[in-house]
Amino acid sequence: FFPQTGFKIDSHMMVSTRGHKYKFMDGEKVLCYEPDPNKARVLYDSKVLEVCEGKDKRGRLNGKIEYLIHFQGWNSSWDRKVGEDFILKDTEENRQLQKDLAEKSQLHQGTYLYRKERKKQREKSLTARIESLTGHGALKGPSLSEEGSSCSNGFSR
Repeated sequence: FFPQTGFKIDSHMMVSTRGHKYKFMDGEKVLCYEPDPNKARVLYDSKVLEVCEGKDKRGRLNGKIEYLIHFQGWNSSWDRKVGEDFILKDTEENRQLQKDLAEKSQLHQGTYLYRKERKKQREKSLTARIESLTGHGALKGPSLSEEGSSCSNGFSR
């Protein structure tokens, strides 16, 4: 029992002194689904900052458990309160799910991509567009003679 927090330890769950059972503890590293329903369903490395009892719009306790989540590597302005259904334990099996979801999300145009992947995709798209406009990568235009060519600025090659 931790009197300062009001929690006792069960073998697998935290239990509040009010009798609510919590699947996750403060400070626990977890995987959290993207909370925004308009974005791709992916899992992020996260940490439970706080276990909270949910409240309705009027500020009354609603009996639901919420977790204040920090997404690792993100600014704290992105911290969110989510329900247990958004959080998974950090296990090998769930790490594989995280990887699978990330790969799947990148197959769908317009979904969230990590910055490096977005840049690669933009470059690929631009290259493909240039090739389609110019004919398979060979730029159309005057060809260079064996002797060289004259540029519009008056210099020769």
